[in-house]
Amino acid sequence: MIIQAFREIRAALQEVEGLHYIDLDRGQLENPSKFSTPMSSSTVLIDFLDGIDWKSVLKNTQRGECVFAVKIAVRLPDEQFIEHDLEQDLDALEIAEEVNVAIIAMGGMNRIKTIAYPKATLFVIEHQYITGFDYEPNPSKYKQEVLKRLKLTINIDNERNP
Repeated sequence: MIIQAFREIRAALQEVEGLHYIDLDRGQLENPSKFSTPMSSSTVLIDFLDGIDWKSVLKNTQRGECVFAVKIAVRLPDEQFIEHDLEQDLDALEIAEEVNVAIIAMGGMNRIKTIAYPKATLFVIEHQYITGFDYEPNPSKYKQEVLKRLKLTINIDNERNP
């Protein structure tokens, strides 16, 4: 479910102009040297905080709820520059708001928190959302084949022992 949710979020965010890279958060902000993620301007990392909490609602249906974070990382200007570029800050905030609009437009996503913080040479704007979804497993091909064989076996036994 997390991979499916990630793919849907990534697809929605690919419509936002100015984003250069979208990935699952695997610690790239904490240990950038261990990853090949291009931490350039406007990198987005998606983090599913604390996994998914599942509850059974019907016999074969579960309802999941999770909190996820969308982190928009923007490169800070080089420390040697004394003058800070306010336009760059405003552009980052505008991109962060466009990301929020794209997520909310998906439906079923509620923003619960926004925080902003520096991380090494990056400035991160993090939106946190809560969402819920239902999961009803579809019978796999294996299960369908087993059921077909079981039915065939029962039919053969019934023909032998009427």
